[in-house]
Amino acid sequence: MKKSLFIGTLLITLFSNSSHAQSNSRKYIRLIVLDANTREASLEIDTYLRSQDGILTSRMDRNTGVYLGVYLEDSEIDAHQIIDWIEGLGYTSKCFVEGAHGTGETIKRIDIESCNGSSISIDN
Repeated sequence: MKKSLFIGTLLITLFSNSSHAQSNSRKYIRLIVLDANTREASLEIDTYLRSQDGILTSRMDRNTGVYLGVYLEDSEIDAHQIIDWIEGLGYTSKCFVEGAHGTGETIKRIDIESCNGSSISIDN
């Protein structure tokens, strides 16, 4: 009797906690950063963005100028916030793509030919 009561209580606790747990849905952003082609620049961007709550992954590739970030969808972060942070560090962004991460969908490439000038354009 005590054993079944314990198991019942344990199951109720587990199910009630899982129904109230936060969503782990993730989004990604891929962004061209025009002037982050040094090791120091890529480290500065990665270090700053990794320190933000909700950022799961931050990778600045200094060879290609492409930034890849993964963040929690239910956080206060969105693509424009990440762009603002990077530009606040003194770097120039060109355009970006974003989407759901971890759903089996391939991370989208940035179409360089359609990305002209220094304005931000969304390409879903």
